[in-house]
Amino acid sequence: MNRILGFSVLFGASLAWLLALGQIFKSGKTSIYWLLAGMLFLLGIWQGQTALNLLDSPPEVLAPYSLLNLPAAYAFVPLFYAFGRKLSEPDFESKKWGFISLLLAVASLLLELYYLGYWANEEKLSWKELALAVWADPNENFTPPLLLRLFSYGPRFLSILVSGLLVVHASSATGKDADWPRQRASIILLSIAGGAGAGLSMYAQWLGRLKSDLHGYGAMIVTLSICGIYFYAQRFPLGIEFSKSLIGTRKSRLTGLDRSAVGFRLRTCMETERVYTTEDLTLSMLASLVSFEGPKITPEQLSEFINSEYKKNFNQFVNEYRIKEACEQLLEQKGRSVLTIALSVGFNSKSSFHSAFKNFTGMSPVEYRESRLKG
Repeated sequence: MNRILGFSVLFGASLAWLLALGQIFKSGKTSIYWLLAGMLFLLGIWQGQTALNLLDSPPEVLAPYSLLNLPAAYAFVPLFYAFGRKLSEPDFESKKWGFISLLLAVASLLLELYYLGYWANEEKLSWKELALAVWADPNENFTPPLLLRLFSYGPRFLSILVSGLLVVHASSATGKDADWPRQRASIILLSIAGGAGAGLSMYAQWLGRLKSDLHGYGAMIVTLSICGIYFYAQRFPLGIEFSKSLIGTRKSRLTGLDRSAVGFRLRTCMETERVYTTEDLTLSMLASLVSFEGPKITPEQLSEFINSEYKKNFNQFVNEYRIKEACEQLLEQKGRSVLTIALSVGFNSKSSFHSAFKNFTGMSPVEYRESRLKG
């Protein structure tokens, strides 16, 4: 069974690399897809080591590859968190998480080399023997010290923690289109699956059975869940932004539509009727409001119209109006709390308001209020 699981995990790792490569060469990609590519590439390294271990690869291959395992695993976690948050909150600021990922990779590699050097000297073992004892077969040669074992448990523990956080954020987030309930269910299920897989692998590691079926099943579940997140991103594209060449080759849904009439009615809805203050405003709802006293337009047509006219996706378009009004209220109504203002302009939580506000202004609501009032 080990060999079957080993080849299955190896196939999953290879698939992750292939999907990562596809993201790199994808036309019209946005920054979020670089994040996805990095996450898939690191997953391939992490799970590739598990596959080689299950397949009883020669020590000459497994030992040096194992050195990449921990840095890749630690670097994977912040990208997993950032990408998961981006799925449920398109305005979530993800750039800093790429830096955190790199920092964790470098720090874990240095600590790994230090520990291997120190304990190899203490136990009179070669670094290859020690690497195999820690990351491939803990029952051989010696029992790793507690600190080294805790260090090696880190990525799986953090993956479980991140999976839980993603479930919480997805459960509390409010989507802005008709497909959101289905999207939210997908995010929650994939996050739970990823956390469960990491939990199985961590339990196998605790038992000292990294060559067991238990570890293989855990690794396979993690890989399937992350690849599932990839296919989710293809089904529900993130931050719908197209390059000019891509727009030019795609048949427009706006052919024959009175664009000036749509633009006038849309501005009326947003600027006069202030529909953006509706907490659960969705793309479908806005399309219905535009169609009520204006040209008939479908949600898909409205989405393309906003993309082409304003160079924004639906969430960015709506949140810009909300943030502009919030800025005015922060200065004009000094006694009102940030949460009260956030709710009054259409946000459903302080965290989503804070994220969107910082994305648009570069500072938090409190920092914005203090800097403007001081000036």
